[in-house]
Amino acid sequence: MSRDLLDPAPGLQFVDWMTADDLFATGGLFGRVVVLSGSRSSGCVVDGTCGLYASDAFAPPLPNGDTAYIEPREGDRFTLVFGGQVRDPVVHLASLGSTLTFFDGVTAVKLSGDDRFVVTGSTVAGTVVPGLDDTGGSVQFPGTHTSLSFTVSLNFIGGSGEDGIYVHAGAFPDTAR
Repeated sequence: MSRDLLDPAPGLQFVDWMTADDLFATGGLFGRVVVLSGSRSSGCVVDGTCGLYASDAFAPPLPNGDTAYIEPREGDRFTLVFGGQVRDPVVHLASLGSTLTFFDGVTAVKLSGDDRFVVTGSTVAGTVVPGLDDTGGSVQFPGTHTSLSFTVSLNFIGGSGEDGIYVHAGAFPDTAR
């Protein structure tokens, strides 16, 4: 998939996740607090040892880093607050077996991921295929944003009734203040 939207200029940074509990994952970006909140935010890797995003399935690939982890059920809502304006945020999603529908008129653009990672308008979907791992990839949200909110619809039947999704986010600083 096209990676043209990913700005080649320096400045893209990813969240340094620091803490997580049942409702929030918190981190830092550009000296500001970033919060991922929802009904089932259950953890994160905070020591830079997460290698989930090291492959070409993610743009840009990150050999080591942090990640947040959520366990949504059908209809759960999550909000990623950047602590201020950022430009063209990029979200890496791994182990996605659900459809995420973003609000507030945002449009998602697929940067990377396999054919089962489908991005259309304001939705990002991971298609579940028996015998294969859930899918993942990267999406970008063009423009200036202070937050991104989404709901979750599960794309599978059975199991625990919740999807375990790894989420990492980055952005460019908003220099037009």
